[in-house]
Amino acid sequence: MTSLRWLAVAAAAVVASMVAAIAFVATLDLNAYKDEVRAVLEDATGRHVEIAGPLDVSWLPLPSLTASGVRIANAEWGTDPAMVTIGRLAVDVDVAPLLSGDLVVRGLTLADVQVRLERGPDGQPNWIVEGSPAGSASGRPAMPDIRQLDLTDVTVIWRDGPKAPERVHHIKRLTLDGKGPNAPLTMTLLADLDGEVLELTGTLPTLAEIGRPGADLPVDVEGTFAGSALALVAKLQSTRGPKGALSGVRAEGLSATLGELAVTGTAAVDLSKARPRIEARLEAKTVDLAQLGSGASAGGDPLDRRLPVDMLPALDGRIEIAIARLIADPWTIDSLTATATLADGVLTLDPVKGTLAEGTVEGWAALDATKQPARFALAGSANRMDMGRVYRTLTGESVIEGLGDAVVDVHGRGETPRALLGSAGGVTRLVIRDGTVMNRYWELIAEDLATRFIPFVGEGGRGRLNCLVSRFDIANGIADATVLMIDSDRVTVGGEGTVDLVRQTLDMRLVPLPKDPSLFSLATPILLKGPISDPRPSPDPIAVAKGLGSLAAGAVVGPFALLLPFVSPGASDNPCPDAIAAAEGKRSTAKAKARQEPDKPGGIKGFFDNLRKSIE
Repeated sequence: MTSLRWLAVAAAAVVASMVAAIAFVATLDLNAYKDEVRAVLEDATGRHVEIAGPLDVSWLPLPSLTASGVRIANAEWGTDPAMVTIGRLAVDVDVAPLLSGDLVVRGLTLADVQVRLERGPDGQPNWIVEGSPAGSASGRPAMPDIRQLDLTDVTVIWRDGPKAPERVHHIKRLTLDGKGPNAPLTMTLLADLDGEVLELTGTLPTLAEIGRPGADLPVDVEGTFAGSALALVAKLQSTRGPKGALSGVRAEGLSATLGELAVTGTAAVDLSKARPRIEARLEAKTVDLAQLGSGASAGGDPLDRRLPVDMLPALDGRIEIAIARLIADPWTIDSLTATATLADGVLTLDPVKGTLAEGTVEGWAALDATKQPARFALAGSANRMDMGRVYRTLTGESVIEGLGDAVVDVHGRGETPRALLGSAGGVTRLVIRDGTVMNRYWELIAEDLATRFIPFVGEGGRGRLNCLVSRFDIANGIADATVLMIDSDRVTVGGEGTVDLVRQTLDMRLVPLPKDPSLFSLATPILLKGPISDPRPSPDPIAVAKGLGSLAAGAVVGPFALLLPFVSPGASDNPCPDAIAAAEGKRSTAKAKARQEPDKPGGIKGFFDNLRKSIE
């Protein structure tokens, strides 16, 4: 009986203790421990934390903690005192797994949240705190298993520097719902990404599964972005660092589509560095840049659309791209390959290779976002292009037929295409050899010269073209035609003038010079002015007078001086080699030659001496 009595007393003590514990927990006021909770959060984040609202706990059906008015301080140099503000937070935790050290979150709710991510004057990010704890010696805790997530009205503000504009991304609703420990999460997302609407549904792996090394985790989502259909399918694999933290994710069998764009390949993200690093190899059959810019933000003048330079310092990486056909209206580039490298805010495309108008294109480009404003440089060449195809693209008809070589070496600064053009400097040149030109364009340039030079006119209304040579030197957005010449068997045409790259207008003068001196009187200079897309031709009001008296008065000195270095006495019958040499910088340009050597053989004096003899 004594043993039974002691057993009954012990049972009563246990029951009393359990009742007391339940009573204590049920009546527990967490607000009395708010300072302790805040201290734990400050230790975890390395930032000052405020909890303005009450802390509440409920125990049925699962332990649940709710808080409101949570505020995490920003860096001292931040544009706002708070880096994160949370209007309402609720966490439902499964108690049993805690006994084995696992954290299973049955439900996580966040509402009315604002997250401010920005970089300081020296490029330092506000989300990394120096001296913050890196985890214990035994490693960081495992990735929590979140079974259900509900985000409502979450705003992310991104600023890539003190003077950079803000980019605002708003998650209106994001829900993730899992049915079991290893079951994928069913996702629904509605967001506004800096003016572009994103809607997605599909399945994602749980955070716990992503943190499991070696697991093949399927991703399958679809929806719309900026009004275009979007889909993404891949298998993910994760890696962990030496302290157990997630250090990277790799996507195999990647297949992504956006509208008509379809991309396949592999991609990997390294999360072990201060900035995420992306490595990828991607292939696409057809990429139409117009479709990629068809969303709401694509309105207005394309020259005024802001380039995404402020996003470049946020990432590093290297991406190899192969595109069977790239459409950049009105141009089409076939068999394009490029390697894009992004490091410390500098994006480089090198090498870039492809085919344009059946010619070989090679080049490189760089965009440096570490400077204010951003710096841009482009250098490239195109060899043996089908110029008939080029002019059909530009004008709708093959004005000139032949093979052409082009070189571009330009640079500029700014964060819109218009700003880049307005600050542009550099040089471009074009050489077309052994082709034909439509006769009505000769008539436009040389009035009735083409109709008088019957042997020059070929079949089908086309005339012989020995060469077309141009060189434009660019400074502050103005392209100056330092070399501009078209040569045929019967006539040579010189040109001068400028192209305003910002206003997209030209102001040119073209001067025909017959190779038969008896026809000089027919040569009438013309002006080309107006929009590049539709210039207006008109006779030069200071045109060459039709008579020896006017010639003697010097009216032709300006126009014909454009051609002196190429067609003056002592030069070869074919002016093309000298014009090409001038365009390539191997000899003085036409302007420099006329200005520097006016009295030497082949200069203005020699030109008039021979002109007078021919007419006499």
